[in-house]
Amino acid sequence: MKRIIGIVLLLAVSFSGYAQLRLAHLFGDHMVLQRDTTVSVWGWAAPGAKVSLKASWNRSRVTAVAGADSLWRMALPTPSAGGPHTLTFRCGREEIVLQDVLTGEVWICSGQSNMEMPVRGFGSQRLEGSLDAILSAGDYADKIRLFHIKEKTSDMPQPDVDAVWKKAAPVSVADASAVAYFFARRLAGLIGVPVGIVMNPWGGSWIQAWMPRETLAEALETAPAPYRDATLQYKSPDGNDYPREVASIWNARVHPLIGFTARGFLWYQGCSNLGEGTYYGKMQDAMIRRWRRDWGSDMPFLFVTIAPHGYSDPDDISRPVLVENQLGSIARLPGVYAAVTEMLGSRYLIHPPRKQEVADQLAMLASERVYGVTTGFGSGFPYPDLIEFPQETWQEQDAWRPVAGYMTHITAAPDHAGKVRIRFGNVPFGMGYFTKPAVTGFEVAGADRVFHPAEAVQMWWNWVEVSCEAVPEPQAVRYSFHNFVEGVDLESATGVPVPCFRSDDWPQ
Repeated sequence: MKRIIGIVLLLAVSFSGYAQLRLAHLFGDHMVLQRDTTVSVWGWAAPGAKVSLKASWNRSRVTAVAGADSLWRMALPTPSAGGPHTLTFRCGREEIVLQDVLTGEVWICSGQSNMEMPVRGFGSQRLEGSLDAILSAGDYADKIRLFHIKEKTSDMPQPDVDAVWKKAAPVSVADASAVAYFFARRLAGLIGVPVGIVMNPWGGSWIQAWMPRETLAEALETAPAPYRDATLQYKSPDGNDYPREVASIWNARVHPLIGFTARGFLWYQGCSNLGEGTYYGKMQDAMIRRWRRDWGSDMPFLFVTIAPHGYSDPDDISRPVLVENQLGSIARLPGVYAAVTEMLGSRYLIHPPRKQEVADQLAMLASERVYGVTTGFGSGFPYPDLIEFPQETWQEQDAWRPVAGYMTHITAAPDHAGKVRIRFGNVPFGMGYFTKPAVTGFEVAGADRVFHPAEAVQMWWNWVEVSCEAVPEPQAVRYSFHNFVEGVDLESATGVPVPCFRSDDWPQ
């Protein structure tokens, strides 16, 4: 008998943290639930306890029973966009009432410092439009809600995160991710529904920290053993504030979100992985697949290319190599879209201040590709869909190869007289240079594979012609293919930049 009592007391102590009804932090006052679907809601209670939920839009209750681990989970049908609603949870005599709950669109926003950069800016690093955004934040109190997860890493998957939902207001918006908030503001206007943004970035983080070990191991299966082993076994030194250890962020800040119903993901990361561009595409693909598998849905994945910057050497090509690997996910995976930052960077600032332009591209992509709401401008970035080399110098066969995330036809054409002509796709209104025909940032190389700066002009609508006196027989062309190129400004007529690209696949 004493032994039985002891076991009961031990169990009571073991589950004492969950003896009372508790919700995951994702569920609270002022939250946004994904509209027109069935969302997962969860929390903890005493093992075996019955928990019920009554939503103000629904006459019936939904119920769940806490398992041996105290976790309960239930499926809640949601209405169309609107609110405010209330959610009433009951467990025995306990009751939790959530107020001011909206239904609308939810996006999970992750990455490193350029996703983290707040509307108020970083110290000594301003952000364009910050004052207007902060002063007008109150206008969006019933349209935008913010959930800002605090920094934390872990060696083991965690059950919960530390954050609360907040209404848009000057003080909450000032500390919000600028890319995420500007995206939400545009999206709320474009589709006319409330938007909730789950902000989950960490400045300086490596992509390896955002996925489980087994996922990263699969992504690097064909990588050289020294690189693969060093990556999988990496341990952050004491005092290092930039998470790089495999799964350290996934355990603490992604795993607890799994199952929280959302429309899609926003991702802005890559600077910390500079120099790993050869493998970045495989790691990004693996992370996208894993997140989609965990959420049980091929959720849209919208990402931002890393911006031009001096980094350690402006003339190096580690940034464009990483960018072309980032963009490669577009061709390899469905529902993946990119915003381009080629004209937005700075040699001396790693955090470009023009975050509104990044958010606008993301919002246009979401509007047209995810919601089917046309903006009249199209969406996505311009890319070279045809590259023609002079027939008299081009010795290879017609080819199709991935360039800037799309398949580009590379061929020969007569009457080019030593010039390369490039046609750009995804430009319904043409390129934007009839008033400024000269284009900077191009290089060409001949058979010796030595690149020289080239002159480039816009010919008509969506064509650019490139030439260089030092290279009369061009074999390859590149655009903005360095960490930073001064004066790069090639864009569509709607103001979307052309990403860095190259026609060749020569070894670096």
